[in-house]
Amino acid sequence: MFSMESHIKTRIVSAIIKDAEKGKIDFSHPLQRQEGQWTRYTQSLEMDSLVRGWPINFIFIWKNDNKNYVLEGKQRITSLLSFKQDKYALSKKLKPVEIDGVQYDIAGKKFSKLDEAVQEKLLNAELPTYELSDCPAEVAREIFLRLNSGKPLNRAQKLVGIMDYDVSAEIRKIMQHPFWTKTGITKGDIKSDNIRKVACQILMLVSNYEFTAFDQGNIEKYVETLNSDVDGSVQLIDHVVNILDKMDAKIESKIDKMTKLSIPMVVGAMNLVYGDEAREDAYLQKVAEFFEQYDAQTEYLQYCERSTNTGENVNGRWKIFKEMVASL
Repeated sequence: MFSMESHIKTRIVSAIIKDAEKGKIDFSHPLQRQEGQWTRYTQSLEMDSLVRGWPINFIFIWKNDNKNYVLEGKQRITSLLSFKQDKYALSKKLKPVEIDGVQYDIAGKKFSKLDEAVQEKLLNAELPTYELSDCPAEVAREIFLRLNSGKPLNRAQKLVGIMDYDVSAEIRKIMQHPFWTKTGITKGDIKSDNIRKVACQILMLVSNYEFTAFDQGNIEKYVETLNSDVDGSVQLIDHVVNILDKMDAKIESKIDKMTKLSIPMVVGAMNLVYGDEAREDAYLQKVAEFFEQYDAQTEYLQYCERSTNTGENVNGRWKIFKEMVASL
């Protein structure tokens, strides 16, 4: 039996940095990953949150053998230390922050180039710290494993964090549309939130957005475009919902071969005939025939094998569906 003690403390950034500089915080525990796991943008978001007074996750310290081992929070502390030492500049994507009614630009700046008010706000920001003592190594290890056992957000789910709230709320109309029951969208696609990426890809095609690929980076850039004109984005989303309504009403049978890879093209091409009943019907008949003979669509399938989100493969698939419309 043992009597583990734990304490929740609030420490300011400058004190944490000073302890790290003096070696009072030990990052060498074998459970820890190497530093540098975070991207520059992730590091920048931490600084941005602290300056804005937004909450961040706890730092967990295990006090053992006269050392303060970091069980959780190594990336947060080392990112702070590196930024204070001017080893990197903040992301250029960051928006201005407001301190005491005054706005300050922080994007693209190293610590030494920040306004004094911003520097002071960062250095005096509070970090929640959870300290463990009288804790056996096996218990510390188990705590570490449990702290890191949660399933991290996948790329599709991370889009929620950068998407304007109103845009995100509206896009759920696409994500929850009954039309998906007529397609090859799986429960896994819905559970993993991949349907959100499909929705964004549809919007990219319908809005004639100039993309170079359908990868995460291009989708994130497109989300920034959606955020820049919320009213216009809401109208665009409503338009896509109307297209899906029409397709749901006209397609009677489930088309299993119509998966998330092809759905953006199918819906995007439907937009090209939307409002013309005769052409809508003719197009959807071609779509049905296309997927009935899907395994024989060799020209199309060459764009569905590897690296399916590259510009070449996306444009190859999109071209075939646009040609389908042009042939009506």
